[in-house]
Amino acid sequence: MKPKSKKIISIILTFCIIISLVSVTGINANATIINEALVGKTGGTSGDYQYEVDEDGYARIEYYSGTDTNLVIPSTIDGYTVKYLGWEYYFNESITRTPITSVTIPDTVTEIGPGCFEYQRKLTTVNIPNSVKFIGENAFMECENLIDVTIPDGVEVIENEAFKGCKKITSVNIPDSVTDIGYNAFYDCNLNYVVLGKNVTEWGSGAFGGVKAIYVPKGTNKSFASVRRTYGGTIYYEGSEEEWMNTYTNIYKDDFEVHFNCSLENPAGFSTVVFNDFKLDLTYEKGNIQSGEIVLQEGTYEF
Repeated sequence: MKPKSKKIISIILTFCIIISLVSVTGINANATIINEALVGKTGGTSGDYQYEVDEDGYARIEYYSGTDTNLVIPSTIDGYTVKYLGWEYYFNESITRTPITSVTIPDTVTEIGPGCFEYQRKLTTVNIPNSVKFIGENAFMECENLIDVTIPDGVEVIENEAFKGCKKITSVNIPDSVTDIGYNAFYDCNLNYVVLGKNVTEWGSGAFGGVKAIYVPKGTNKSFASVRRTYGGTIYYEGSEEEWMNTYTNIYKDDFEVHFNCSLENPAGFSTVVFNDFKLDLTYEKGNIQSGEIVLQEGTYEF
């Protein structure tokens, strides 16, 4: 073979090797591959955050290694919009081992992944924006100091045990956007009451385990009938007895203690009033608060 031909072949082989290396390592100008979970995908670190980017160009924040206890999740990272929180490859792996006390989630996020904040026992407040559609399994499990979580309009799925063991959550309002609530989703939460959304079609066993009362709006999806198998407390219905019987033909009022024509805006019976060192918990259906005065009607009140 002539020397010139050998030189041409050598150049071609070198070029092919370079192309194959670029393809295999997934080199990207904006990020660096840092572990096996990111092989074949764009990902890297930015400050205290580890992340990956999906094929649509959205970032998933997988880990926070910083020490700030008031965690503020960024809406963009290295120019990528943050759409997901939590590990994709490791089920129920917390996003951080730092004992955080609060977390603010940007309105770019649509998914809070499985186990994302589980066992964050010092976590007291979380801001979940309306953009979130999916709250994963065990996402906030055993966050025992988490108080008064608001499930925003937009959430569609609350997976199994998402808030299990959040003992300071005493009430939950389920928006109409929610269609699926997993088993034990709010189990062991010391729930006084739940205000149910209209469109829940899937109930997991023990979804509101131990709740004292469920408030049901008129027009609630008929699959509410399945609650009879997982719940034995009191029901407060927005409509009349006739409307109840016409809607839930397979739920007889004798299955539960059912109250009719109840307001859903300010659920009766579980308001808390604090005045100086005096605390009053109204735990009866007729309890009410009007113009700063406590109006007590016939019933039993616990102090």
